[in-house]
Amino acid sequence: MTCKACSDVQVLPNRVSIEKPRENPGADGHTDLENAANWSTVAERSCRFVTKGGREGMVFQQVRAEVTHVIEMRSDPVTRGILPTWRLRMGCRVFNVTAAYDKDERRQTVYVEATEVK
Repeated sequence: MTCKACSDVQVLPNRVSIEKPRENPGADGHTDLENAANWSTVAERSCRFVTKGGREGMVFQQVRAEVTHVIEMRSDPVTRGILPTWRLRMGCRVFNVTAAYDKDERRQTVYVEATEVK
């Protein structure tokens, strides 16, 4: 027999690194976000991936990628602070954050919408 608190615990099978860009602009005043050295790891967290599928569309004559994954994480001060300028890394896979939110405002789960970088 298990208690209610134990049965409410979600299994989060994956592990990701949460990264934010470093503040070290080059000679032109911009940070090259293609260079892995310009990202710093904030934390590592367990998570669950939900693949949404993705496509690209035209918005104001620019190609814009749509969300390809929703990533569930337990809520804590770091996950609640994830910004759209950050990214997630799982092994060699990289996901640019589109949005991060607490859907029901209960501070239990943070959902991160992301687009996988090819």
